Amino acid sequence: MSHPVIYTLTTFMIWLWTTPLICQDADAVIIPYGRASR
Repeated sequence: MSHPVIYTLTTFMIWLWTTPLICQDADAVIIPYGRASR
């Protein structure tokens, strides 16, 4: 049996963990590129 509540909480926790990593990667790529293009 799969519990929708557990599945939702697990997805939410994964989202919380991965979102800062994605934002850090975006900053690492966009900021140096923006400086280099000027």
